[in-house]
Amino acid sequence: MPETRELEQFLISVERRAYRMALVSLGHHDDALDVVQEAMMQLVRRYGDKPAEEWRPLFYRILQNKINDLHRRNRVRNQFKGWLPSLSSRNDGETDNPDPIQSVAAPEHFSPEAVNEKRQELVKLEEALKK
Repeated sequence: MPETRELEQFLISVERRAYRMALVSLGHHDDALDVVQEAMMQLVRRYGDKPAEEWRPLFYRILQNKINDLHRRNRVRNQFKGWLPSLSSRNDGETDNPDPIQSVAAPEHFSPEAVNEKRQELVKLEEALKK
């Protein structure tokens, strides 16, 4: 299949630059590799049948969108660090910490005072979000 070979050659030609772009933007090796791989997969799946001259701009747009999506996810994740102390930064290296959501006690394990305190915190949070 000539189209498959041509697409493969295109991906080989952009992989190094795409990885460097992702690494500079994200600052984490594994995240950069994941983003480039996802962008390549999306290009192949959705746009592999497009003319070869359209692949480059499509690929870099997909890559930039994937990078932006990961920045957004990290921003949301970082907002919860204060509430979930076991959540650590990916920039500090890999950790063996369990998922912080799983480590939070179920509501039935809280004392009535703790449940009331959590309700008050949620009310404050809702008020802050409304502002």
